[in-house]
Amino acid sequence: MLPAGPGRDETFYACVPCHSTQIVRRQGLSRERWAETIDWMVARHNMPALEAPERTLILDYLVQTFGPGAAAEGPRPFYTPPPRRNPFQTQ
Repeated sequence: MLPAGPGRDETFYACVPCHSTQIVRRQGLSRERWAETIDWMVARHNMPALEAPERTLILDYLVQTFGPGAAAEGPRPFYTPPPRRNPFQTQ
């Protein structure tokens, strides 16, 4: 359910043990907010910490594929706009 691209598999295996890809696909977060969300999941929900190269690859994929500007880059066949405000987004 995640579009192809560098970091797709790493993102899948980092996220799917705890929740479906649907929650990832709906976020539309900036790089900073994705990083904060990963930090929050590590601290609060015992997600295994990501080593620097893998974390960078995953963040790159998330921002490029599901970041705030991703819709302007082309069609996003798996993106569904969230029905309400993202509870993790403070901006």
